[in-house]
Amino acid sequence: MLNLSAFDNEENFGEEDVVRFMRNRSAEDWSALLAQTEIVQFKQGDLVLQQGEIDRALYIVLTGELEVVLFSTEGEDRRLSRLAAGCIFGEQSFLDGKPRSATVRAVTNGEMRMLPWSAFERLSDSNPHLALGILFDIGCVLSERLRRMNQFIV
Repeated sequence: MLNLSAFDNEENFGEEDVVRFMRNRSAEDWSALLAQTEIVQFKQGDLVLQQGEIDRALYIVLTGELEVVLFSTEGEDRRLSRLAAGCIFGEQSFLDGKPRSATVRAVTNGEMRMLPWSAFERLSDSNPHLALGILFDIGCVLSERLRRMNQFIV
């Protein structure tokens, strides 16, 4: 069973990841969502997503810590952010189906849930109100991350 308190505790979030995915959702909504997901375990050092790969899934971190890394053409990596319990990632490719824009590497051992696009479509058919809420929350996460990047650029 998912410990929903991880999604309410600010200490669990990445350095600047302040948007909580589905923070105000009921246990029933979480159950409906999690019924469509697959459990994925990761170990320290694993590359759980790789820049450039095509994978139309959204990931929800349950335990552990990950980092988002961008690799340059010279092969150097630059850490963009840290992800902890309660964070989501993979939202861009989940929405647009394009290749992954960054690599996600495990800093510690942990567990996450994967929501494939096809499972989201099934959820949309059975529970459109929940699906709309998920898309709204993803939009809020994207907006916050864009605002953070804008501050970084200036």
